[in-house]
Amino acid sequence: MDSHTILGLNADEANRVTLRKVATCAPINTKPYAELVNFTYDAAGDKDLYIQYNMGPIVDSTTYTYSYNEHTALTNLGYNLVY
Repeated sequence: MDSHTILGLNADEANRVTLRKVATCAPINTKPYAELVNFTYDAAGDKDLYIQYNMGPIVDSTTYTYSYNEHTALTNLGYNLVY
């Protein structure tokens, strides 16, 4: 981010401020934390297969960190974020 082009502060080039943030992501091996779970979602007994990732509980919510519905890949609906 440059103070001249982004913030619009007119200053000599020697007096301008720039900011750069660099973040590095590290992949996590999720296999040891994954559990396959069958979930019944209606009265007819229809089931979907979920993968629940247990990397720590969500306080006052669930015992798993993230849940992925295997059926989602067939529906092209994307994902839901729930807090």
